[in-house]
Amino acid sequence: MIGVSCILPFKNYQISIYPNPVKATLSASLNSKIEENVLIVITDMKGKVLIQNKQKLGVGNNLVAINTHQLANGSYLLVIKGVGITLKQFIKE
Repeated sequence: MIGVSCILPFKNYQISIYPNPVKATLSASLNSKIEENVLIVITDMKGKVLIQNKQKLGVGNNLVAINTHQLANGSYLLVIKGVGITLKQFIKE
């Protein structure tokens, strides 16, 4: 499994994604310290936005399912934008 993770500048939640590589549905488990509205974005490696959804996170564990059927095989970034920004790299097969 290959991955890159970066959290800037606040660490209000931890994220894990699976499966990686993904074939159809990417699951993101977000453990949040605060309640907040976030923007969940999938970009290609050049930064082009391909998928964008708003999500309300509660305190504790939040599970988000992301349909990746429309993505071509390759590397992508999952970007979670809230009080801070969290990036996770994943591969679509």
